[in-house]
Amino acid sequence: MLERPTLLVLGSDPLTLEIVQETLEPEQFQLFLCSESRSARQVLARRKVDLVLADLTVGKESSLELLRQAKQAHPETVVILMTSPHPTLESAVEILREGVYDYLLKPFGSTTLKNTVQRGVAELRLRKENSLLKELVSLHQISESVGTTFDLRKVLGQILEAALKGLEADLATILLWDEENNRFQLADSREKNRLAFLSLELDSEGPTVIYLKPQIISVPEEILKVFPPAKNYRIESLLTYPLFAKDRVLGILYLGRHDGNQPFTMAEVQSVAILAHKAAAALENSRLYRQLEQAYLSTINALANAVEARDVYTKGHTERVWYLAQALAKKLGWSQEQIVQVRMGSILHDIGKIGVPDSILNKPSALTQEEFEIMKRHPQMGAKMLEGITFLEPALPYVLYHHERYDGRGYPVGLSGVDIPVEGRLMAVVDTFDAITSDRPYRKNLGYQKAVQELTDYAGTQFDPKIAEALVQAWLKGEIDQSRLEVKSILQKSLLSQSSLITV
Repeated sequence: MLERPTLLVLGSDPLTLEIVQETLEPEQFQLFLCSESRSARQVLARRKVDLVLADLTVGKESSLELLRQAKQAHPETVVILMTSPHPTLESAVEILREGVYDYLLKPFGSTTLKNTVQRGVAELRLRKENSLLKELVSLHQISESVGTTFDLRKVLGQILEAALKGLEADLATILLWDEENNRFQLADSREKNRLAFLSLELDSEGPTVIYLKPQIISVPEEILKVFPPAKNYRIESLLTYPLFAKDRVLGILYLGRHDGNQPFTMAEVQSVAILAHKAAAALENSRLYRQLEQAYLSTINALANAVEARDVYTKGHTERVWYLAQALAKKLGWSQEQIVQVRMGSILHDIGKIGVPDSILNKPSALTQEEFEIMKRHPQMGAKMLEGITFLEPALPYVLYHHERYDGRGYPVGLSGVDIPVEGRLMAVVDTFDAITSDRPYRKNLGYQKAVQELTDYAGTQFDPKIAEALVQAWLKGEIDQSRLEVKSILQKSLLSQSSLITV
């Protein structure tokens, strides 16, 4: 159903404006009567106009430029021209070029005016239906891209960008339900025009009023309960749509339009439903994926603890390596996704030691050649354990290649230079740093200065020179929190002092 149409009338003849007002006001149009082009342009600048009824010339000005402005802002706008009985061929051609729907020859009566405008309204309805159909198709296509990732931050970004693009909103904000704190909290917000909404600040605890059903809010006092007032803008129309999945509310999508745009319509609420349903499904998938991810990480930690429970000399090694690897990855400018994978790789890099006998793992003296060959199998044994587990695949390079050397004399494959995956090259550096600064069965802690010297001396032979240099610089510049390593060293010594494996 077409809501009350907005009709802009531009005419220099007072009698014509009077006829239009008397004839069309009962028809429930939103009428804007203008006698000069400047006032008509002001209306177009702040309102969405459905129909334009204009004289071909107003004073000495042609109204064609105004019509172009109207059509450019809203292509579905229906334009009807009022003109003299004998327009020139040149003006007729211009009229056709501008896509004018119909014309009225002056002078005209009320019946002719009403019939022409009614045809214009029918055309407007058809254009809006076509526009809505295109919008629905577009939103469906956009929504299909939502949920192609399990990354919650990306999912939220896709939802908000789709809302701005597909629904011509000036502001898109999403709140998510925080189960732990039992309240809605601001998750993300996007604006089409950063200058207009620059001062927007939403309370981190969320709005004071929550709407759990689709609706349009146009009462300023109600809008202010959701969004605070600001100097540079005023939200005139607010569309709110809850995001439900399996009878659980996951969040709320708010779309806002400022005072220069047309208010939201119920047809647009129906359009939002397409995006909201897809968004809710994507959020639910993301939530379930995070639960699965947490379960995997718990399993990973259990496996790492199983290794450290057997290798008491390296108690805390995994956690220290994780901290060092994460700091080094940031220093090297790795992506957020890579840094997340660093955690998994760090925790699992020594998982293959589960298959190494205790007599070798905790031997308090140097290993024989035969024992060392057994120890050298742990990268391959670790990789074998992780094979076939898709979630753990990012950890494989850390597990398999952390004992490779830059000069090709490492194990288990003997790769060299950049043929060694960068994850393995990074892990080789941090693993060695922690090994030197930790007590081992065959020697005591050698200290941080020795570790730095070792990385410097063997850069380009044992270690990737750029990665080794990055860790040295991070250490010398205080970018690595030494207390994070010292605390674990103290814990390590405490555990070692209780072990019957220690020989004084």
